[in-house]
Amino acid sequence: MAKGGARQIEVGRLPRCLKEKKMILDPLSACDPCVYLLQSTTRPRRTYVGCTCRGARHRLRQHNGELCGGARQTQTGRPWAVRTLIAGFRTRQEALQFEFAWRRVHRRGRHVYSLRGRRNSLQKLLAMERWSRNAPPASEVPLQVFHYA
Repeated sequence: MAKGGARQIEVGRLPRCLKEKKMILDPLSACDPCVYLLQSTTRPRRTYVGCTCRGARHRLRQHNGELCGGARQTQTGRPWAVRTLIAGFRTRQEALQFEFAWRRVHRRGRHVYSLRGRRNSLQKLLAMERWSRNAPPASEVPLQVFHYA
């Protein structure tokens, strides 16, 4: 037992991002499932919605071509920047359901795929009772939304 009665966990059993035995305060580096919104810095009207369980910072490096494994849709418009991050999903399946729903929320107007349009559709999605027919009730999932400049 550690100080204060907390149980110690072996370093080898921790996720890669927690092996240094420190709390991660940066949500971009967390290993929990999250959904993110990217915006191209060279073509600001281009956006991309994705999901990861490995950390948004690592996934961003893949999209920007620094590491292999980025999505084909993000090959043009590099470099990309994270503009919104949604964390708090309990499982990878919940995050994937949210990403699927965010991409398909009914949008009208000129700014469908712009940053403003994507954030408006996010607000509509967060106001829904369920994201999809098989998704859990939204009130049961404690989501955190982070917006970046």
